[in-house]
Amino acid sequence: MTLDRTISSAPDLRQDLPEPHFDAETGGYEDTSSLVDDVSALFSDGKSYAKAELAFQKSRASYVADRSKGASVFGLGALIALHLALIALTIGLLLGLTEELGPWLATLIVFGLFAIIAGIMAMMLKSRLSEISSAMSDKNA
Repeated sequence: MTLDRTISSAPDLRQDLPEPHFDAETGGYEDTSSLVDDVSALFSDGKSYAKAELAFQKSRASYVADRSKGASVFGLGALIALHLALIALTIGLLLGLTEELGPWLATLIVFGLFAIIAGIMAMMLKSRLSEISSAMSDKNA
């Protein structure tokens, strides 16, 4: 779905304008519309513009929603691939260290490494959550 279809389907606002009257004496066009006609045409044009703008914004929202679905699928695929890569890294670390240090020590080292990473990330999470909590508390209001 493209946005061009909505723009091309917008109503022609010139259709409500009165035909100009040519005055032969002055050699120019005479405005035969009244103030009421002008205000009515302005109101009609405003309604047409609002309808066209609403249709355009609806089509934009539909387009974004459609594209967001596809983007979320690719994002999920990237996260799955990253997870599998981290599993492969873990297994590679275990196999590489097992030959040098033995299976129990290699497992302990890999576990300790990931435990340290998890601890650092948990502290960062706690910090961010406390910032959010303090921003939302009534004490700062």
